[in-house]
Amino acid sequence: MFQTLAVSPLVFIQLSSEDKRTQLDFFSALETETILYDKNNCILEEYDCVKDKINNSILKQLLEEFIKGIPMGKGKKIENVDVIKRNEKKLSNLETEMILVKNNTDWNIILTDLPTKLKFSITKPEIDYEFASPSNYLKPDDSSQILSDNDKIEKKKGTNYDLVSWLSKFIKSAKQIEIHDGYLQSERALRNLEKIITVISNTNKKMPVEITTMSDVARNTHHIKSTNAFVNLDDNKNIDEEIKKLGNKYELVNLFINFKKDKRDISDRKIITDKFQVVLGHSLDAVDNDNYVVKQFDIQVSLI
Repeated sequence: MFQTLAVSPLVFIQLSSEDKRTQLDFFSALETETILYDKNNCILEEYDCVKDKINNSILKQLLEEFIKGIPMGKGKKIENVDVIKRNEKKLSNLETEMILVKNNTDWNIILTDLPTKLKFSITKPEIDYEFASPSNYLKPDDSSQILSDNDKIEKKKGTNYDLVSWLSKFIKSAKQIEIHDGYLQSERALRNLEKIITVISNTNKKMPVEITTMSDVARNTHHIKSTNAFVNLDDNKNIDEEIKKLGNKYELVNLFINFKKDKRDISDRKIITDKFQVVLGHSLDAVDNDNYVVKQFDIQVSLI
Protein backbone atom coordinates (compact mmCIF):
# COMPACT_ATOMS: atom_id res chain seq x y z
CA MET A 1 0.00 0.00 0.00
CA PHE A 2 1.61 3.25 -1.24
CA GLN A 3 5.00 1.57 -1.70
CA THR A 4 7.51 1.06 -4.51
CA LEU A 5 7.84 -2.40 -6.04
CA ALA A 6 10.02 -4.25 -8.50
CA VAL A 7 7.91 -7.19 -9.65
CA SER A 8 9.41 -10.39 -11.04
CA PRO A 9 7.55 -11.78 -14.10
CA LEU A 10 7.62 -15.19 -12.40
CA VAL A 11 5.17 -13.90 -9.79
CA PHE A 12 2.37 -14.05 -12.35
CA ILE A 13 3.12 -17.65 -13.24
CA GLN A 14 2.88 -18.55 -9.57
CA LEU A 15 -0.41 -16.66 -9.28
CA SER A 16 -1.96 -18.91 -11.92
CA SER A 17 -2.07 -21.70 -9.32
CA GLU A 18 -3.79 -19.48 -6.74
CA ASP A 19 -7.56 -19.13 -6.30
CA LYS A 20 -9.54 -16.32 -7.89
CA ARG A 21 -9.90 -14.42 -4.60
CA THR A 22 -6.12 -14.30 -4.08
CA GLN A 23 -5.56 -13.15 -7.66
CA LEU A 24 -8.10 -10.33 -7.31
CA ASP A 25 -6.70 -9.27 -3.92
CA PHE A 26 -3.18 -9.25 -5.32
CA PHE A 27 -3.95 -6.99 -8.28
CA SER A 28 -6.20 -4.81 -6.13
CA ALA A 29 -3.27 -4.23 -3.75
CA LEU A 30 -0.97 -3.40 -6.67
CA GLU A 31 -3.38 -0.60 -7.67
CA THR A 32 -2.08 1.49 -4.74
CA GLU A 33 1.60 0.85 -5.51
CA THR A 34 4.29 2.37 -7.72
CA ILE A 35 5.85 -0.22 -10.04
CA LEU A 36 9.47 0.22 -11.16
CA TYR A 37 10.36 -0.37 -14.81
CA ASP A 38 13.36 0.28 -17.05
CA LYS A 39 13.73 3.00 -19.69
CA ASN A 40 13.59 0.51 -22.59
CA ASN A 41 10.52 -1.33 -21.19
CA CYS A 42 12.38 -4.66 -21.16
CA ILE A 43 10.64 -5.85 -17.98
CA LEU A 44 7.26 -4.91 -19.47
CA GLU A 45 8.07 -7.08 -22.48
CA GLU A 46 8.92 -9.90 -20.07
CA TYR A 47 5.49 -9.46 -18.46
CA ASP A 48 3.92 -9.75 -21.92
CA CYS A 49 5.78 -12.99 -22.64
CA VAL A 50 4.57 -14.47 -19.34
CA LYS A 51 1.01 -13.32 -20.05
CA ASP A 52 0.97 -15.23 -23.33
CA LYS A 53 1.75 -18.47 -21.47
CA ILE A 54 -1.08 -18.10 -18.93
CA ASN A 55 -4.25 -20.07 -19.69
CA ASN A 56 -6.42 -18.54 -16.97
CA SER A 57 -8.50 -15.90 -18.79
CA ILE A 58 -9.25 -13.80 -15.69
CA LEU A 59 -5.60 -13.72 -14.62
CA LYS A 60 -4.53 -12.91 -18.18
CA GLN A 61 -6.93 -9.95 -18.29
CA LEU A 62 -5.77 -8.68 -14.89
CA LEU A 63 -2.15 -8.91 -15.99
CA GLU A 64 -2.86 -7.15 -19.29
CA GLU A 65 -4.50 -4.22 -17.46
CA PHE A 66 -1.60 -4.14 -15.01
CA ILE A 67 0.98 -3.94 -17.83
CA LYS A 68 -0.92 -1.19 -19.67
CA GLY A 69 -1.23 0.87 -16.49
CA ILE A 70 2.48 0.99 -15.65
CA PRO A 71 3.60 3.52 -18.32
CA MET A 72 0.26 5.36 -17.95
CA GLY A 73 1.00 6.61 -14.44
CA LYS A 74 1.12 3.48 -12.26
CA GLY A 75 4.86 3.04 -12.75
CA LYS A 76 8.13 4.83 -12.16
CA LYS A 77 10.67 4.64 -14.98
CA ILE A 78 14.32 4.32 -13.95
CA GLU A 79 16.02 6.35 -16.65
CA ASN A 80 19.69 6.13 -15.72
CA VAL A 81 20.33 2.40 -16.21
CA ASP A 82 20.22 -0.11 -19.04
CA VAL A 83 18.95 -3.66 -18.70
CA ILE A 84 18.47 -6.37 -21.28
CA LYS A 85 15.41 -8.50 -21.87
CA ARG A 86 15.94 -11.90 -20.26
CA ASN A 87 14.96 -15.29 -21.54
CA GLU A 88 12.75 -17.44 -19.31
CA LYS A 89 15.67 -19.35 -17.79
CA LYS A 90 17.27 -16.15 -16.49
CA LEU A 91 14.17 -14.60 -14.92
CA SER A 92 14.88 -16.24 -11.57
CA ASN A 93 18.19 -14.42 -11.09
CA LEU A 94 16.29 -11.18 -10.31
CA GLU A 95 19.10 -9.19 -11.92
CA THR A 96 16.79 -6.60 -13.49
CA GLU A 97 14.75 -6.21 -10.30
CA MET A 98 17.90 -5.63 -8.24
CA ILE A 99 19.17 -3.01 -10.68
CA LEU A 100 15.84 -1.17 -10.53
CA VAL A 101 15.69 -0.97 -6.74
CA LYS A 102 19.37 -0.08 -6.37
CA ASN A 103 18.80 2.93 -8.62
CA ASN A 104 15.69 4.09 -6.79
CA THR A 105 16.06 6.15 -3.62
CA ASP A 106 12.83 4.95 -1.96
CA TRP A 107 12.47 1.92 0.27
CA ASN A 108 11.44 -0.91 -2.07
CA ILE A 109 9.82 -4.31 -2.22
CA ILE A 110 11.04 -7.00 -4.63
CA LEU A 111 8.15 -9.34 -5.39
CA THR A 112 9.38 -12.84 -6.18
CA ASP A 113 7.72 -16.12 -7.06
CA LEU A 114 8.90 -18.02 -3.97
CA PRO A 115 8.75 -17.29 -0.24
CA THR A 116 12.05 -15.66 0.68
CA LYS A 117 13.51 -14.72 4.04
CA LEU A 118 13.45 -10.97 4.60
CA LYS A 119 16.64 -9.33 3.38
CA PHE A 120 17.63 -5.74 3.99
CA SER A 121 20.58 -3.69 2.79
CA ILE A 122 22.53 -2.69 5.89
CA THR A 123 25.48 -0.93 4.26
CA LYS A 124 23.61 1.50 2.04
CA PRO A 125 20.32 2.65 3.57
CA GLU A 126 19.40 4.51 0.38
CA ILE A 127 18.80 1.13 -1.32
CA ASP A 128 16.87 -0.65 1.39
CA TYR A 129 14.61 -3.37 0.11
CA GLU A 130 12.67 -6.43 1.20
CA PHE A 131 11.91 -9.60 -0.72
CA ALA A 132 8.36 -10.95 -0.63
CA SER A 133 6.28 -13.64 -2.30
CA PRO A 134 2.63 -12.82 -3.14
CA SER A 135 1.50 -14.38 0.15
CA ASN A 136 4.15 -12.45 2.13
CA TYR A 137 3.06 -9.29 0.37
CA LEU A 138 -0.66 -9.71 1.01
CA LYS A 139 -0.22 -10.87 4.61
CA PRO A 140 3.16 -9.67 5.88
CA ASP A 141 4.51 -11.20 9.07
CA ASP A 142 5.26 -9.24 12.24
CA SER A 143 8.85 -8.42 11.34
CA SER A 144 8.05 -7.20 7.83
CA GLN A 145 8.21 -3.54 6.84
CA ILE A 146 5.56 -4.08 4.15
CA LEU A 147 2.47 -1.93 4.56
CA SER A 148 -0.85 -3.74 4.36
CA ASP A 149 -4.40 -2.98 5.43
CA ASN A 150 -4.73 -6.71 6.19
CA ASP A 151 -2.36 -6.44 9.13
CA LYS A 152 -3.77 -7.89 12.33
CA ILE A 153 -1.47 -8.48 15.27
CA GLU A 154 -2.38 -10.68 18.22
CA LYS A 155 0.18 -10.94 21.00
CA LYS A 156 -0.09 -12.99 24.17
CA LYS A 157 1.53 -12.30 27.51
CA GLY A 158 5.05 -13.67 27.77
CA THR A 159 6.06 -13.21 24.12
CA ASN A 160 8.60 -10.76 22.70
CA TYR A 161 7.49 -8.12 20.25
CA ASP A 162 9.14 -4.93 19.00
CA LEU A 163 5.97 -2.86 18.85
CA VAL A 164 7.53 0.47 17.93
CA SER A 165 9.64 -1.05 15.14
CA TRP A 166 6.45 -2.49 13.64
CA LEU A 167 4.58 0.81 14.01
CA SER A 168 7.46 2.72 12.42
CA LYS A 169 6.55 1.51 8.92
CA PHE A 170 3.25 3.41 9.14
CA ILE A 171 4.86 6.42 10.81
CA LYS A 172 7.76 6.98 8.40
CA SER A 173 5.53 7.50 5.37
CA ALA A 174 3.01 9.72 7.19
CA LYS A 175 2.46 13.44 6.65
CA GLN A 176 0.55 13.91 9.89
CA ILE A 177 -0.16 11.74 12.89
CA GLU A 178 -2.80 11.53 15.60
CA ILE A 179 -2.26 9.42 18.73
CA HIS A 180 -5.37 8.62 20.76
CA ASP A 181 -4.90 7.00 24.16
CA GLY A 182 -6.59 8.04 27.37
CA TYR A 183 -4.05 6.29 29.61
CA LEU A 184 -0.62 7.53 28.61
CA GLN A 185 0.41 8.22 32.19
CA SER A 186 1.90 4.78 32.89
CA GLU A 187 5.65 4.33 32.71
CA ARG A 188 5.42 1.78 29.89
CA ALA A 189 3.02 3.87 27.81
CA LEU A 190 5.14 7.02 28.21
CA ARG A 191 8.28 5.14 27.25
CA ASN A 192 6.66 3.69 24.13
CA LEU A 193 5.21 7.08 23.29
CA GLU A 194 8.69 8.59 23.45
CA LYS A 195 10.02 5.82 21.19
CA ILE A 196 7.29 6.69 18.67
CA ILE A 197 8.16 10.40 18.91
CA THR A 198 11.81 9.46 18.33
CA VAL A 199 10.88 7.60 15.12
CA ILE A 200 8.89 10.64 13.96
CA SER A 201 11.78 12.98 14.79
CA ASN A 202 14.25 10.80 12.90
CA THR A 203 12.27 11.23 9.67
CA ASN A 204 13.62 14.81 9.70
CA LYS A 205 10.21 16.09 8.69
CA LYS A 206 8.55 18.90 10.66
CA MET A 207 5.52 16.73 11.27
CA PRO A 208 2.38 17.76 13.20
CA VAL A 209 1.48 15.23 15.89
CA GLU A 210 -1.77 15.58 17.83
CA ILE A 211 -1.99 13.59 21.05
CA THR A 212 -5.51 13.06 22.38
CA THR A 213 -5.67 11.82 25.94
CA MET A 214 -7.71 12.29 29.09
CA SER A 215 -7.05 15.15 31.43
CA ASP A 216 -5.65 14.21 34.83
CA VAL A 217 -9.00 14.97 36.45
CA ALA A 218 -10.96 12.79 33.98
CA ARG A 219 -8.49 9.93 34.27
CA ASN A 220 -8.55 9.95 38.05
CA THR A 221 -12.33 10.23 38.38
CA HIS A 222 -13.99 6.83 38.84
CA HIS A 223 -17.67 5.96 38.88
CA ILE A 224 -18.79 3.59 41.64
CA LYS A 225 -21.82 1.78 40.21
CA SER A 226 -23.09 0.40 43.52
CA THR A 227 -23.48 3.87 45.03
CA ASN A 228 -23.71 5.84 41.78
CA ALA A 229 -21.01 8.09 43.19
CA PHE A 230 -17.86 9.56 41.65
CA VAL A 231 -14.57 9.38 43.55
CA ASN A 232 -11.15 10.77 42.83
CA LEU A 233 -8.24 8.30 43.00
CA ASP A 234 -5.17 10.43 42.25
CA ASP A 235 -2.37 8.54 40.46
CA ASN A 236 0.00 11.49 41.04
CA LYS A 237 0.78 11.80 37.34
CA ASN A 238 0.77 15.06 35.36
CA ILE A 239 0.33 13.99 31.75
CA ASP A 240 0.39 17.57 30.43
CA GLU A 241 3.84 18.05 31.93
CA GLU A 242 5.12 14.71 30.62
CA ILE A 243 4.04 15.39 27.03
CA LYS A 244 5.43 18.93 27.11
CA LYS A 245 8.79 17.44 28.11
CA LEU A 246 8.70 15.35 24.95
CA GLY A 247 7.82 18.43 22.88
CA ASN A 248 10.81 20.31 24.28
CA LYS A 249 13.12 17.33 23.73
CA TYR A 250 12.12 16.64 20.11
CA GLU A 251 11.97 20.01 18.38
CA LEU A 252 11.37 18.56 14.92
CA VAL A 253 7.99 17.25 16.09
CA ASN A 254 5.11 19.73 16.37
CA LEU A 255 3.27 18.27 19.37
CA PHE A 256 -0.29 19.32 20.10
CA ILE A 257 -2.19 18.06 23.12
CA ASN A 258 -5.95 17.58 23.06
CA PHE A 259 -7.32 16.84 26.52
CA LYS A 260 -10.68 15.12 26.95
CA LYS A 261 -12.72 15.72 30.10
CA ASP A 262 -14.86 12.61 29.78
CA LYS A 263 -13.64 9.01 29.45
CA ARG A 264 -16.41 8.34 26.92
CA ASP A 265 -14.78 10.79 24.49
CA ILE A 266 -11.96 8.33 23.73
CA SER A 267 -13.42 5.07 22.50
CA ASP A 268 -10.35 3.44 20.92
CA ARG A 269 -6.64 3.64 21.50
CA LYS A 270 -5.24 4.25 18.02
CA ILE A 271 -2.75 5.96 15.73
CA ILE A 272 -4.16 7.74 12.68
CA THR A 273 -2.03 8.91 9.76
CA ASP A 274 -3.12 10.47 6.48
CA LYS A 275 -3.47 6.93 5.04
CA PHE A 276 -3.92 4.39 7.83
CA GLN A 277 -5.74 3.83 11.10
CA VAL A 278 -3.97 1.50 13.52
CA VAL A 279 -6.19 0.45 16.44
CA LEU A 280 -3.68 -0.23 19.20
CA GLY A 281 -5.68 -1.94 21.90
CA HIS A 282 -3.64 -1.92 25.13
CA SER A 283 -0.34 -2.26 23.29
CA LEU A 284 1.41 0.96 24.38
CA ASP A 285 1.00 -0.10 27.99
CA ALA A 286 1.51 -3.81 27.28
CA VAL A 287 5.10 -3.91 25.99
CA ASP A 288 7.98 -3.14 28.35
CA ASN A 289 11.37 -1.60 27.58
CA ASP A 290 12.81 -5.00 26.67
CA ASN A 291 9.96 -5.66 24.17
CA TYR A 292 8.41 -8.18 26.55
CA VAL A 293 4.61 -8.41 26.36
CA VAL A 294 3.22 -8.07 29.88
CA LYS A 295 -0.45 -8.37 28.90
CA GLN A 296 -2.31 -9.61 25.84
CA PHE A 297 -3.32 -7.16 23.12
CA ASP A 298 -4.70 -7.04 19.56
CA ILE A 299 -3.91 -4.52 16.82
CA GLN A 300 -5.93 -3.95 13.66
CA VAL A 301 -4.94 -1.87 10.60
CA SER A 302 -7.33 -0.31 8.10
CA LEU A 303 -7.13 2.26 5.30
CA ILE A 304 -8.53 5.72 5.95
